[in-house]
Amino acid sequence: MPNWYADLPDIKPKYLAISQLIAGLIQEDRLLPSQRLPAERELAKLLRVDRSTVSRAFQELTANGLLVKKGGSGTFVAPVPTVNTLPDKINWGQYLRNTTTSHSLIQRKLTQARTLNPH
Repeated sequence: MPNWYADLPDIKPKYLAISQLIAGLIQEDRLLPSQRLPAERELAKLLRVDRSTVSRAFQELTANGLLVKKGGSGTFVAPVPTVNTLPDKINWGQYLRNTTTSHSLIQRKLTQARTLNPH
């Protein structure tokens, strides 16, 4: 766990210093994905700042996707986003048949809907 007060950058406004500190700790893997952060009150005490300052820093980091707030559970480092990988080889014939079938099915359903409600 970091030495919160000692690691805090000497910049103003303080909420930006806190945001910068937490972002840096995440980037350096000192705070890991899904790791719970101290509660706002606790962190404010450790950093010797008002709780609203920590709250604003958490809001900033949450808006930037670095933190996730879970009501009643606390604030956590955001999990690493998963990347859907494509297979090395794509069977384009199968893909086009599936796409065409889906498209034809949608067209039929749309035509049926229009005959039921001609407006």
